[in-house]
Amino acid sequence: LGSDVGELSIWTLIDQGLPHVYKAEDRHIHTSLRLEKPQLQTLIGAVSGPDDGLFSKETERIVRRPLGLREVVSNVVAGGSVSLFEVNETTNTRTGDPIADTYCGLAYANLSVLCVADGVQWGDSAKAASLVASNTVCRYMLNAKRVGLFASETASHLLSAFKLAAVAVNKYANGGCTTLCVCVVVKLTENSSFDPGWMLLCANLGDVKVFSWSRRTNATREVTFAEHELQGQLGTRDSRVCEVPTIYTFPCEADDVIIMLSDGVHANLSVESLSVSNHKLRLFGQTSDEPTQSSLSSQLGVPDSDSKLHKSASWGSLPSLSLQSARVNHARPIAFREHLLSDLILSSEGTVHSIRDTLLEYCVEITRRKRDILASSHLVDWKSLSAHDAKAKSKQLRDATKEAPGKLDH
Repeated sequence: LGSDVGELSIWTLIDQGLPHVYKAEDRHIHTSLRLEKPQLQTLIGAVSGPDDGLFSKETERIVRRPLGLREVVSNVVAGGSVSLFEVNETTNTRTGDPIADTYCGLAYANLSVLCVADGVQWGDSAKAASLVASNTVCRYMLNAKRVGLFASETASHLLSAFKLAAVAVNKYANGGCTTLCVCVVVKLTENSSFDPGWMLLCANLGDVKVFSWSRRTNATREVTFAEHELQGQLGTRDSRVCEVPTIYTFPCEADDVIIMLSDGVHANLSVESLSVSNHKLRLFGQTSDEPTQSSLSSQLGVPDSDSKLHKSASWGSLPSLSLQSARVNHARPIAFREHLLSDLILSSEGTVHSIRDTLLEYCVEITRRKRDILASSHLVDWKSLSAHDAKAKSKQLRDATKEAPGKLDH
């Protein structure tokens, strides 16, 4: 699809659908993974943000054809956003405003569509890109025809949604770019041989991460674990930049919680931003260079990735990576994130709203020292300092900022 597609053509494609890349042979590979017909009559939960996100009146001007939905408060879906950047008390402005990310969660009886778009850099164009991309994929997937009879068919429609999102961002986002992650949670038919009964299909382009937390086992599992492969964004107009998402599948149970995090959150769960030593990191994997997944799983109390459950969830006919090897190669950092996220979730009340609040409060607190240091730099009377003293003060602030834990972001 070229970026010169006319406005009418774009919305015709979004509403009527693209010829998707689902192949007939996929049906034979995944006959056991049949999906229930989506029930889209009643929206049981809806949230978008920040500032009402896709539901706001201001957004309608940017996305041209909004979803036409409004927030539906419920206990099944929650979302939140906060800026971790410092406030300049002299100018009364916050670094990094406005927040250029968009999130949207829409829950129906047997289908949920969840989306996080992280606008690249800052500014109105980045914000427009995240809004346009989110609106396009949600509008495209909220059509019963886009949830096929089989999991692989639905994933193919996800790829089509990303193609259209790339065109829409190039046309409407005023040069802005965005990453994009979309999760579709679908229910399998009762006669399916797939034990958990639910399937998470995730298409990810960029640095958003998705986790699944099991209420039954209290274990957290990172779904988007091929982090070193996740390069790319929408809106660059650069043919060298990938615009094709990585597809993941993951088995779910009825009470599992799916958690989507921008890098402003998950970076503050990482060994790098928290300065975790190699010695401590070895606690989350074997001490050899290539820790096995079984040792990692036994320490964290989650199923091995090569168990029957996970074999049933995998399918290789659509574009994918060698994801299991990717997970093993990054086992220790992944295990650290999973372990820390589990601890935070268990410290909450366990509801989706309390999990959201706990994670955002954690990020605010872990970055407080760094934020305070940068805020203090705005109060320094640099003009009164000599060149030597200004250089020394600047180095002192840089070193203190570097040593402080956490990452400032949205």
